[in-house]
Amino acid sequence: MNTSDGISTFDLIQIVIKDWALFLKVLVSIAILTLVIIFLSTRYYQGSVIISFSKPLSIVDQGFAGSFGAGGLLGKLGGGQTQEVEEAKVILFSFSFFQRFATQEKILFRLFPDKWDVQTKTWLVEGGDRRVMQDAYVVYKENMLQVVELSGGILEVSIFWKSPELSAKWANQLVAQLDAELRNRDIGIREENIKYLRSQLQIEKNEYVSEIAVNLLKKELGDLMLAHNNAGFMMKILDPAVAPIKPSRPRRLFMALGGALFGFILSLSAVFMKNSYRQWKHEKA
Repeated sequence: MNTSDGISTFDLIQIVIKDWALFLKVLVSIAILTLVIIFLSTRYYQGSVIISFSKPLSIVDQGFAGSFGAGGLLGKLGGGQTQEVEEAKVILFSFSFFQRFATQEKILFRLFPDKWDVQTKTWLVEGGDRRVMQDAYVVYKENMLQVVELSGGILEVSIFWKSPELSAKWANQLVAQLDAELRNRDIGIREENIKYLRSQLQIEKNEYVSEIAVNLLKKELGDLMLAHNNAGFMMKILDPAVAPIKPSRPRRLFMALGGALFGFILSLSAVFMKNSYRQWKHEKA
């Protein structure tokens, strides 16, 4: 079997055997370097929460318009069919959401402890709080937060951090804040619906439409009460985060395999370069 440049596999093996000492030196050096990098790499733990969405269907979602022929009335009501999963993703990755979460959990001091002056209680960077918050948001979005959509609209929300306890705590707090955010939005929509229905009842003369409006108003009032008093109104936590035992980053096996492959290729390259140089000197002589 020949390679593309005419050198047979047997010749390649002979070249490696001839310079086996160089091959092993490079290979062992890369192996040691890989082990050092793996050993010194910061370990990150993954705290994960599995959630599903338990929001009751709105008056528009349930198809009252088609059933009662009151499309003109329902068309003015908010809270139609929404994509809760996509909305949750957008909120989780938004700067305003992170800003509230970071302030509540005091994340900035853990992310950048060397940039905080304990004596003056100020940040040692140009731009102060705003700059640090923006830098922290980049870390949060690119390295800390992971949102994976599972089957059936179920989400896995994960936080990666150096402490297993904090990774689990922050993941649970993040989901709790997300639930509160979604509930507040839903409450606002239902309050607007109630306001509109009450105004329509005052001016509506058609008994048929008025009866529909009364039924819708009762439902919105009931759901509004549930939204105010039930923390799980919008979401259901299927599996809360617990402190993980083993780190999930870095992936040591992949790093070791990658280091071994890189070391093998580099060792071959060193041997072939030495052999080419030796042939060049021989031809020149």
